[in-house]
Amino acid sequence: MAEYKVIVDFTDFQDGGHVYRADDPYPRKGAKVSEERVAELSSTENKRNEVLIVAVDDEPPESVTAEYPKHNGGGWYELSNGETVQGKTAAAKAEAELQK
Repeated sequence: MAEYKVIVDFTDFQDGGHVYRADDPYPRKGAKVSEERVAELSSTENKRNEVLIVAVDDEPPESVTAEYPKHNGGGWYELSNGETVQGKTAAAKAEAELQK
């Protein structure tokens, strides 16, 4: 199996609820995963509808690696869903809610 790394934080309920963080290797040491699971997580065909892991040799799409909230200037921030929010703290809280 190729080596993979996590590009978006997620909880893997097929791995006992293990929390994977961006840049973690996938799967974690000692964990057994199927090729089907790898295919699911490396595509948008999963519950989150987003790419969660990439092969170490692959570059993740720019839209996946973008950090949110993005500062647009004038105290306005763009969230991952395209919404704009005023204030850094408010934007961080709103983005955290989107990621749940």
